[in-house]
Amino acid sequence: MPNVEPLAVYRTVTRPQPPVDLAGYSGVMLTSPSTARAFLDMYAEVPGHLTLYVFGKHTAREIAARGYGDRVQTVQMPQGR
Repeated sequence: MPNVEPLAVYRTVTRPQPPVDLAGYSGVMLTSPSTARAFLDMYAEVPGHLTLYVFGKHTAREIAARGYGDRVQTVQMPQGR
């Protein structure tokens, strides 16, 4: 059995930002669970018209855990990435 030790290689730090008026947007792209957390922490309630686009299941799971799973739409990552 290999000897495995956890190693944190980065830490997401949320910087205070003024909220954006989301009324003029039809959706937002959330690229990772940490960006989903930061976005959902910033907005106490996500407007009902907004679609939350994600690349993968981990980000979708994070959003669903916060009660917005019905708003998630998974999209394909652009080629060459």
